Amino acid sequence: MSEPVPDQEPGRRATLTQEQVITAALAVAQREGLDSLSMRRLAVELGVTPMATYYWVKDKDTLLALVAESVCSTVQVPGPETGTWCERLAQTHRSYRAALRSCPGLAGYLLDNDVPPSGRRVTRETTSLLKEAGFALLEAQRLLQAFEGYLLGRLAIEAVRSRQQPSERTAAALEAEFEYGLQLLLHGAAAAGATG
Repeated sequence: MSEPVPDQEPGRRATLTQEQVITAALAVAQREGLDSLSMRRLAVELGVTPMATYYWVKDKDTLLALVAESVCSTVQVPGPETGTWCERLAQTHRSYRAALRSCPGLAGYLLDNDVPPSGRRVTRETTSLLKEAGFALLEAQRLLQAFEGYLLGRLAIEAVRSRQQPSERTAAALEAEFEYGLQLLLHGAAAAGATG
């Protein structure tokens, strides 16, 4: 049940839910980038006074963590029926990349902050996938660190280059470059599995 939000501007609905607040924050972050998201910017998006946002979200750090959780919750690890472990691992990282690209600046945020619960879920499920494929726990963890480093590093590089040389490379070219590196990692993982 929605609770009233204090200090609303005239004409605004009398109630908001935390879900609506998170949805508004996500909309700002996806449209303008995570760096643009602030309690004041969120208030504008919601049509309330800045103090009203604190009713639902303690501070900006909490707000950013909620956005990270929302985005990472969309990442799916395919089940065994969808293909080989290599194919499933590739699909997981494509899904992760798509989710993070939907929110400019989130990859950089994740490099500096704790992984949200939904991100930890993906890690657990992917670790299980690799263990089912025959990797020991330590091998699975090291493989995931390599894939995570590639994914976040690649997105961070793309973000810097897009600021330095806007519109120079197409989305298709960026996807092709990511896919090339992803396939190299997958071949290396498969080779490690074959000899492990």
